[in-house]
Amino acid sequence: CVPDNQRSFSLGIQWLFVRILGTIPGPILFGTVIDISCVLWNEDVCGRKGACWTYDNRKMANLITVIGKFSIQFLLKRI
Repeated sequence: CVPDNQRSFSLGIQWLFVRILGTIPGPILFGTVIDISCVLWNEDVCGRKGACWTYDNRKMANLITVIGKFSIQFLLKRI
């Protein structure tokens, strides 16, 4: 329970955590899926990876489907 004079502050802190935890993991997760599904990387002279030239579309679709299923299960368990 929060005192009446601190409710707006507590709501602000709650939304801060929701925004941080809701926006940071998503791009990292989907970036990892994109990197995992890459078949052919562009390499520079030093051998460092650059942009992906070719993706395995089936692998990417399967990974995104798995992430979607886990997300739905997570949301349903919280109800």
